[in-house]
Amino acid sequence: MQAVQLLGPGQITFVDLPSRPLTAGQLRIRIASSGICGSDMAALRGANPFMRFPVVPGHELSGTVAETAAGSQFKVGERVFARPLNSCGVCRACREKEYNHCLNLTILGVHVDGAYAEEVVVPEGTVRRLPDALSFDEGAMVEPAAVAVHSTNRSLLKPGDAVAVLGAGVIGNLIVQVTKAKGAGFVMATDVIDERLALARQLGADLTANVLKDDPVKVGLAAVEGFDVIFDVAGPQHTLSQAVAMARPGARIVMMVPPETPTLEVKDYTPIFRKELTLRWTRVYDADFDDAAPLIQSGKLNVKPLITHAFPLARYEEAIETVRSRSGNAIKVMLHC
Repeated sequence: MQAVQLLGPGQITFVDLPSRPLTAGQLRIRIASSGICGSDMAALRGANPFMRFPVVPGHELSGTVAETAAGSQFKVGERVFARPLNSCGVCRACREKEYNHCLNLTILGVHVDGAYAEEVVVPEGTVRRLPDALSFDEGAMVEPAAVAVHSTNRSLLKPGDAVAVLGAGVIGNLIVQVTKAKGAGFVMATDVIDERLALARQLGADLTANVLKDDPVKVGLAAVEGFDVIFDVAGPQHTLSQAVAMARPGARIVMMVPPETPTLEVKDYTPIFRKELTLRWTRVYDADFDDAAPLIQSGKLNVKPLITHAFPLARYEEAIETVRSRSGNAIKVMLHC
């Protein structure tokens, strides 16, 4: 099979790899769509601390069943998508359906070969049937949508809460929609790109601010007395300070990405103490992965406007450069097989 392989930071190539034989409980999926994620780009820069090299990247995927093991509940030709978390199924975390806390967790495209390829072999238990109403591209978007669902659950969002989303890329714009669907009363989004902020407004944001032009704290606090939930989807150190400043007493700040440096720096902890703020971290998802596809199918979560580009697998270099340069206002770029 043809595949894109990451040999190490900055070392990416197009290769022919042998097809893996199936073992009991596995499926072979012929990839139709695979999304390029920000974490994939971080891995290419050498900034993803979890990557194991060499590896075929890609954890946002959809396709058709190409081969099944004996006793499978699936049939060849069925349209599917998959949860890219491979958990052991026996540890305490797995027994409690906290798959992202599995002691033996492996992730497609991170620890084992993923979906930048013509095919991938996965445990059958991670595979879900793709509803007929959803395209393959939408199927590949279930994974990032699940990230937004899980982070919203982690935020302890209550109906009527005021929400700030710092960073209006793919995940940020998904969080805008998920929080609205779950009853947020007011949602503000910030970014450095006007086109992404326009999309956030189209998808439900009540207010936006370009942080290169306006102070997001002043803009936000002119609209509400303070935010109940702030999602830091951007990652730079200064966005945590912004989150603390715009938080109301008792607010929850959800850290979506690892900080750019190994240490978390806050110049003054006084407002965190005074406001009794809660900092919560979030990583991928647990059993709430299965809540994402129904949101897309119902129309409460519209992923189509986020999918801006698609390239054949062989044009992976052009696809990656489109993401890197944000050419053509790129947001989500798909690889098609």
